[in-house]
Amino acid sequence: MIAETAAKFRYDDEKHEYWLGDTKLPHPTGVLARWSDFSSIPPDKLFVAREFGTTVHKYIAAFNNGTLDMDAKFPADETFDLGAIVKGWERVYMENVYAMSAVEKTLLNKEFRYACTVDAIAGNTVIDYKPMSRVRDPKVGVQLAANAMCAISEGLVDMPRVHLVSWHYDPFGKWKKVVWPFKENCETWIHCLSAENRLGGK
Repeated sequence: MIAETAAKFRYDDEKHEYWLGDTKLPHPTGVLARWSDFSSIPPDKLFVAREFGTTVHKYIAAFNNGTLDMDAKFPADETFDLGAIVKGWERVYMENVYAMSAVEKTLLNKEFRYACTVDAIAGNTVIDYKPMSRVRDPKVGVQLAANAMCAISEGLVDMPRVHLVSWHYDPFGKWKKVVWPFKENCETWIHCLSAENRLGGK
């Protein structure tokens, strides 16, 4: 009798793809992109915005991991101040007494067969960082619920006590907190994922 080998879960950072064995898995960012219209934004500006968001995430992750040199010179110009963004996050971090149990962690939900990368988890709080322009975007709550479902699946948070929080930054260091309900956003995510699997492909 040949023993079955469990399919290996992996993430391709360059292509932003999640795989379980030979199967490519859907992920919240890709699924929810179907409900976003960026056609009015010039491609070069869209690219710059995405690159800036990636840079902010990397610096905040380094801060959360304790590997960021706070005395270093941070990039800045007339359009943004990365040092102010990081120092603003430092104030948020201290005021909320966040003790991070996961930072930029890749997660798998085996039951619903999708994956994600969570920005941070502190206790039972699932955290995401977004630009200030998305402070009222309902898709942020749906993405957080999707991430939380992965965290629950992997035993990182307790479902009855899960807490969804997005922190929104502007280019010069202001941060704003938004709390999202889990149940209704979870239901919306399951519907979106079902539509993706049935109609959209992966």
